[in-house]
Amino acid sequence: MRTSLREGGRALIWLYGREGNGLYLFFVKPLRLLTKRLPHKALHILCKILAKVLDLYVWACPFLPLPMRRYMLNVIAKWTPHTRFVTIYDQLNPAYAKYYKKDEAIALMQNAGFTNLRIFHRHGYSWSVIGQTIGGGVD
Repeated sequence: MRTSLREGGRALIWLYGREGNGLYLFFVKPLRLLTKRLPHKALHILCKILAKVLDLYVWACPFLPLPMRRYMLNVIAKWTPHTRFVTIYDQLNPAYAKYYKKDEAIALMQNAGFTNLRIFHRHGYSWSVIGQTIGGGVD
């Protein structure tokens, strides 16, 4: 990526964050052992069911102090039903998924030769890192 940019060019990467995802990973990681081996049709049906469960969870969030409540109300609730479905499908059928700690996200860009790094803990569940081809430091 860095070699494709002009001097002073910037790149942004978005990564799954380890911080803030403990409860989510507790449930999803074991489920993925099964779902990434399912045929498309079976996974499609399962994801449709889980999307309905998610709809119910989001509906309950204004009334109950549920885990990830703020994220559900501020992010997931604004998605269309189709976006929720494809996101669930994407989460349950990855060929590869890694959840990065903050220092790993920074090191990824530094090791690729980027400087002037800025990192943001997006919604408390993922990392956005911006790097430049010249300069130095980490914000």
